[in-house]
Amino acid sequence: MMNLLVSIMIAGVLFPSGVPYLQALGGEHTDTPSVAVTAPRRVPGSSLGLGTTADAIVVVDDASGAILYNEHYLKSLPIASITKLLTALVVLDTQPDWDALVEITAEDQRAGNQVYLLPGEQVSRRDLFNVALVGSANEAAAALARTSGIENFVQAMNDKARSLGMVSAHFTEPTGLDPANVAAAHDLSKLAQAAFGAAEIAEAATTSRYTFTITTTGRQRTVQNTNALLDSFLNSGDYAITGAKTGSLDEAGYCLVLQLQKKDGPAITVVLLGSDSQEARWQEAKGIVDWVFENYQWLE
Repeated sequence: MMNLLVSIMIAGVLFPSGVPYLQALGGEHTDTPSVAVTAPRRVPGSSLGLGTTADAIVVVDDASGAILYNEHYLKSLPIASITKLLTALVVLDTQPDWDALVEITAEDQRAGNQVYLLPGEQVSRRDLFNVALVGSANEAAAALARTSGIENFVQAMNDKARSLGMVSAHFTEPTGLDPANVAAAHDLSKLAQAAFGAAEIAEAATTSRYTFTITTTGRQRTVQNTNALLDSFLNSGDYAITGAKTGSLDEAGYCLVLQLQKKDGPAITVVLLGSDSQEARWQEAKGIVDWVFENYQWLE
């Protein structure tokens, strides 16, 4: 009972009254039995867990692969623009010419999200890649897929997902606008390992603002990263975000894949799918990170 009260008090400090994004209890913590002995261990008498608005959550210790927390982490759900991480990986497999110019066409235009590129405009493939990941621009992701040189890009996406062990994943297009693009939270932790292990993706995913030039007009535009956590305590002081991608769709709710390292310490991957609101997504991610580092010990 005392441990439960302490958990509630901690949640109250993190999220004052009137901010109902996290509640004490709910979810599961899991010490994966098959991982190496270097996996982190639960602190004796630690908190029972957290409740969130998310439909699915998983937290993975990057070094050992141990699952530290989960809720419905094997359930296949729509993942919205997190899809773009897989699109980027498939593009990287083609060893793209980053300086090549790409012209945006009407075929690339998609409804939804902010539009940064219009038909007839040209940008370098490097700029296209960064606009797709930093600003989550749908037209940029579509143009990357169209000009990749891959005859069946969607098939390549599904082949790549299977090669990463994403057993519950299925993709129908490269932007994330189709709710039929689905994966389990555990699948996305595997995608995060591969995607953020690529320097080009990790750099884009941790860039707060990206400025590029439209070569046909010489005009410059600036893209704001969709991840507000880059300007939070999770990316300063004791923590550093090493990769992240957001996603939101009516059918998917508010989603996030986040890879984070503690200063001179361990790294974890956090996946949230289906949070109720944008603010809930940010607050729940903060609370989960804090909970994990309060309730696990990493041995030297």
